[in-house]
Amino acid sequence: MPLPIGARLGAYEITAHIGSGGMGDVYRAHDSRLGRDVAIKVSAEQFGERFEREARTIAALNHTNICHLYDVGPNYLVMEIVEGQTLAGPLPLNEALPLIRQLIDGIEAAHDKAIVHRDLKPANIKVTPDGVVKILDFGLAKAADPDVPVDTANSPTMTFGATKAGVILGTAAYMSPEQARGKPADRRSDIFSFGAVVYELLAGGPAFTGESVADLLSAVLNTEPDWSKVPVSIRGLLQWCMEKDRRQRLQAIGDARRWLDVGSTAAPAEARSSTRQMWLTRGVAAVLGVALVAAVVILSPAYFRKGPTAGPAYTASIIPPVDLTVSPPNRFALSPDGRRLAFVAPDAEGRNVLWIRALSGLSSQPLAGTEGATSPFWSPDSRYVAFVAGRRLRKIDAAGGQATTIADGVGGNGGAWTQGDVIVVPVSVGGVSVLHRVSASGGPTTPVAPADATSYFPSFLPDGRHFVYLGLRDVYVGSIDGPDRTLVLEGAGNAIYAQGYLVFLRETTLYSQRFDVEHFVVTGEPVRLAERIQISTGSGAGAFSVSETGTLVYQSAAAAPSQLTWFDAKGNAVGTVGPPGEYGDLQLSRDGTRIAASLTAESSFSPTLWTLDVARGGRSRLTPEGPEDSAPVWSPDASRIAFHSRRGATKTIYLKNVDGSGSLERLAEDEGTKYVSSWSPNGQFLLFSRYSKGGIGVWTVEATGDHKVTPLIETPAREVNGQFSPDGRWVAFQSNESGRDEVYLTAFPGAASASRFLPRAVSFRGGAAMAVRSFS
Repeated sequence: MPLPIGARLGAYEITAHIGSGGMGDVYRAHDSRLGRDVAIKVSAEQFGERFEREARTIAALNHTNICHLYDVGPNYLVMEIVEGQTLAGPLPLNEALPLIRQLIDGIEAAHDKAIVHRDLKPANIKVTPDGVVKILDFGLAKAADPDVPVDTANSPTMTFGATKAGVILGTAAYMSPEQARGKPADRRSDIFSFGAVVYELLAGGPAFTGESVADLLSAVLNTEPDWSKVPVSIRGLLQWCMEKDRRQRLQAIGDARRWLDVGSTAAPAEARSSTRQMWLTRGVAAVLGVALVAAVVILSPAYFRKGPTAGPAYTASIIPPVDLTVSPPNRFALSPDGRRLAFVAPDAEGRNVLWIRALSGLSSQPLAGTEGATSPFWSPDSRYVAFVAGRRLRKIDAAGGQATTIADGVGGNGGAWTQGDVIVVPVSVGGVSVLHRVSASGGPTTPVAPADATSYFPSFLPDGRHFVYLGLRDVYVGSIDGPDRTLVLEGAGNAIYAQGYLVFLRETTLYSQRFDVEHFVVTGEPVRLAERIQISTGSGAGAFSVSETGTLVYQSAAAAPSQLTWFDAKGNAVGTVGPPGEYGDLQLSRDGTRIAASLTAESSFSPTLWTLDVARGGRSRLTPEGPEDSAPVWSPDASRIAFHSRRGATKTIYLKNVDGSGSLERLAEDEGTKYVSSWSPNGQFLLFSRYSKGGIGVWTVEATGDHKVTPLIETPAREVNGQFSPDGRWVAFQSNESGRDEVYLTAFPGAASASRFLPRAVSFRGGAAMAVRSFS
């Protein structure tokens, strides 16, 4: 029964029964000690010591937009009494904005003290006659029990004490997906509910509807609101706040304020519904495959600290004159001043050349004389672009002109240019990529990293003498003064220094973390910037570039898993094999009954090998997780598979019995980095590509016996992807001898020399050697 008028609770005299709230009855009372009226919420059960302690912590909150909690009794709460109306819409955006900003201020003030509401909804928000927003019951849900999961079996307005004294479980229509799944809530859960509240304020109706609690929770988990009901200029913010996956959601409510400061005055790009597309709206730059589409924004240090934030963004398409296939991760670079992007794409003749795109412009210009280019990077004054072509390090004025050669024998895995015209680039030494320094005006190269360990993708620090670089799966600091190094990050991909932070890859996720350039250590916690970054399975390097001004560009990986599908000769799909997955390096056995493939797990850049049964569709793991295994090649009798793996300092070839018997066999252990590509029909030889004499040549290794290694094609050019013909008499391979990749033929066996090329290539305007199979 309600308490009678005149009853006392401690020092408080009941003056009116206001109604029933989630926790019980709500009264108006007078505090005779302080001469003020208060609201008292009474629970039917006694509060525990823990709840009282947490509630007193919340009482320390003192913010204009949060209803104050004054006191805690044995079974009641004493709060500020708020006159006014419950938040309701629909409102025009210009009228709603002042209220939205106050909501943000109140939520941020509590989050800054690690207090989470967990039950944000219009009924818990009032607007006073003076237009002041007051958030009611802030923190009581979290105070009740920070570790209690949401009980979705309760009613849409899940009540205080529904499962135990002092637990508010939330409201289904505004509940975040993680709460609906029974997982603990955090501040990102409040951000989702904030998005749902603002949606209703603008649209005049809830974001999610249903006839029952189950329907409501299903809608929260599986459907999207009707975004056409909210203005375009704020749609992107609400979509970001209401991401189903909290890792993809807006990470700090204060960042919503910056969105409003910038985005509410001018309509941004049309809001996107998919996670990957929404990154564009949020101002994270993306360079996507095929069309090389980029959205670029100047990112402040706050971005690297807090994650993606809204900023003065614009979206543009960088479209070469011919189709552009997905480029390797080291084929674009931002200028240090953040104004221009250099990237590699085919020209009208199909040759890979450098293109320059001003971020403030609408077109891209190719640079003549850069045929075969890869791995571009800029001079510190943003005037010149250095690049690698045909194992030569070259440079060219970004405005055009004559390209000049700086050094020979250079690899294509990144480079960095610092003040004083010092360049650091990888050079192949005995099959190992080792960073060397060289003058930008030309001259000899000098190693600046340990000769026995892989090192590439350097990025200079502010002093111009030290640089961070990738060494296999770790990030180090090196110096142009010698080969000494300092470990900075373990288990990471390439890293770039910008504005006091390291931006680096871990698995397929891009992070930033504050970096002490004096002591070469990262400090604080890493912040997730973007996920599903395109990576190179060869190096583990990610496709991203950061300017000194804080502009970020990255290339997204494919968002959806692939399904292996059979097609007939007319291009009609006739069947599928196995479950969906991120497959690569497909190889059919000669009898066509089995498929070998590399398979990359989600959020990983280390593929493992699997075999699939064509008839039954099942798949079996061939190699364990951990090492990076790829490019499987079947033996003619389908009893063994050759593949290359990085189980040591360099990649080399391994053999494994398909039935799992025997031990893993390593071929040619001392012959440097190798990439296997084909097995001879008689089962005697394997073809592989190997770094040698400043280039990459095609070699053979005997599959049995003592595994003798012999060069087949060894020239200063880059020869890869050797493939045996079905009769074993010919080898097709890919070479860039002409300045672009073409396919050549050579007889097998024979002596290694450049004269083994046929008079002309069998391809024209570019080509890549592929496997040839016969099933007759």
